Amino acid sequence: MQDIKDLLNQFLSATFRFKSIISGHIKKQGDLSEVRVLTEIDEYNLRQTTEISCMDYVKAQLCLTKSAISQALKNLEGKGFVVREYDKADRRILNIALTQQGKQFLSELKEKAGKFFANVMLEFGTQKTELLIEHLNCLSDVFQKVVKDESRNDEPKAN
Repeated sequence: MQDIKDLLNQFLSATFRFKSIISGHIKKQGDLSEVRVLTEIDEYNLRQTTEISCMDYVKAQLCLTKSAISQALKNLEGKGFVVREYDKADRRILNIALTQQGKQFLSELKEKAGKFFANVMLEFGTQKTELLIEHLNCLSDVFQKVVKDESRNDEPKAN
């Protein structure tokens, strides 16, 4: 069996390589976080839910901090892709919507991403892709559990 340090290095190398390739490809279209935030805002508005705020929905979907989302929103607003307005009846509620320019950008990006992913699936295969997605979700669940357990163990003990 391989040494844990070797496995860790291989894991880190593989994940950083993957992220670098994807980020490099997406950078041609825009910032990866901004693209994901834009996508989730669109999804939120399509659902037309009031059970959760748009900001909380995006945060939950992307596992990003509110400050990271706020920064992405500021950049997206600067590009003319989103508008933010506080609800007139309840100033605590921040409404976020895509502009026509943002909708057009996202539509074009989704089309390009769809073609790219279709090519990846042709190369990699549908079964391998489905298995990879399943394993990545399982691995994310394990990571989340371990992080939660470690943070619990790091908490100061009451006297």
